Amino acid sequence: MKWVTVGLLSIQWLAGCTSSSGIRLIEPPTPGCLRGTNIPVTDSLKPTFRWESQGKGAQYDLAIWDAVLLERSFHAGGKIYLREGLKEPKHRLEITLLPLKEYMWSVKLHEDTAWSKYNYTHNSISVTNNMSLFRTPLGN
Repeated sequence: MKWVTVGLLSIQWLAGCTSSSGIRLIEPPTPGCLRGTNIPVTDSLKPTFRWESQGKGAQYDLAIWDAVLLERSFHAGGKIYLREGLKEPKHRLEITLLPLKEYMWSVKLHEDTAWSKYNYTHNSISVTNNMSLFRTPLGN
């Protein structure tokens, strides 16, 4: 019975998260790719972002947008942060984000034009072909 329960949870987990294009984002993870489909909460207001390496010599661009909820779907609002030409597949923010707020983030190879995008559902709210959603903590 345990195997069946774990198997059902695995099927539910896979059904909620589909990468549509680009580099796999690691931290904060993509909602819907988490157990319980919660929006991931960062550990600070200046979190570190991590993504899958694309090999030696790769350079990355990282961007963060305000998350806007329109008609039960999150969308990327205005871009609030951009760092280009990063040499490592991780970056700690150099600005302080607002507490208890949703944001979206993505990365791309520096020479590419398309940002990594995902499709997933969180508590009946869909995010389709958009950046990954996260929430900031109360403070710190």
